[in-house]
Amino acid sequence: MRSSDIDEINEVAQSFERLPDRPNGRFVRRPVDPELAKAKQRLRTRVWRLNNDRLGRPTSEQIGSALLLAFCTSQHFEKLMQEELSVIRVAVNEMIDRGFQRKQIEAVMRKVRRQHVGPMDDASEATVPTSDGTE
Repeated sequence: MRSSDIDEINEVAQSFERLPDRPNGRFVRRPVDPELAKAKQRLRTRVWRLNNDRLGRPTSEQIGSALLLAFCTSQHFEKLMQEELSVIRVAVNEMIDRGFQRKQIEAVMRKVRRQHVGPMDDASEATVPTSDGTE
């Protein structure tokens, strides 16, 4: 195609102007006041929490805390800490994969155990090796 053909097509194309009184085709949301949006979100959150309270529905954090407490106060605490196929070991390994330190995870679990089982349990754990082989 020659340059003159292109110029001719461009001239013809410019003769097709859009109508100035055409319908508005913009479908954009009107701006919302950010403080109003936050207030509405707070209201939705309060209603959601109230409904959960009425249903007796726990949060995942509450379920996790209950499971941790059940594990830490179990008579088989040390055995469960050492078993490779226990759900606890899977959870600990997942936390390690996310960057937490095994020693620190086990220290937190032992702290929860001492708080709920009692200090008498400290003596029985003093010589029990941790999963990394230290006492």
